[in-house]
Amino acid sequence: MLLDNTIATPLYKQLEEMLLNEIESGVLKPGTRIPTEIELSEQYHVSRVTVRKALAALSDAGYLERKSGKGTFVAE
Repeated sequence: MLLDNTIATPLYKQLEEMLLNEIESGVLKPGTRIPTEIELSEQYHVSRVTVRKALAALSDAGYLERKSGKGTFVAE
């Protein structure tokens, strides 16, 4: 699914909602490493800042765990 920059919802919020839907639906299972910021920015055609904001929001909400030097994982 592509993000839509013609609607009022910011791109980072759209990405956050997409990733949250994948987590809640079980597409991304607990413990799964998610792609890097660069990979996500290339996949969704957005800047790394956009990806970083989406991942930070999900991390703050407890859906993701960031492990220094290892990556970002879906929380258990």
